[in-house]
Amino acid sequence: MPDPMNELYPYAGMMGGGEIVALVFFFIFGLPVVCGTMIVLVRILKGGGKKARKATAEETRAIQILHADMEKLEDRIESLETILVHKRTNKEQ
Repeated sequence: MPDPMNELYPYAGMMGGGEIVALVFFFIFGLPVVCGTMIVLVRILKGGGKKARKATAEETRAIQILHADMEKLEDRIESLETILVHKRTNKEQ
C-alpha cells in the first residue's frame, strides 16, 4: 500500500533552490527587521529610553516649581483679601 503523504505531497521532504534562497533571505533580512520592529514598539509602549526618562524628570521638576509658585501666589492673594477686609471694616466704623 502506498504512503498517502507521498501521494498528496510528493515534494514534502525535498526543498528546491528557491525555497532555500527564500529562507536565507528571511533569516538575513526579514528576521532582524521583525525583531527590530518589535524592540521599537516595546520601547515606545514602555516610554522610551534615557532621553524620555530625563525629559520626564525635567517635567516633574518644572511641575514642582509651578506648584510651589502657585502656593506662594495663593498666600499673597489671601493676604491681599485680608488687607481689603480690614480696610472695609475701618471705613465702616
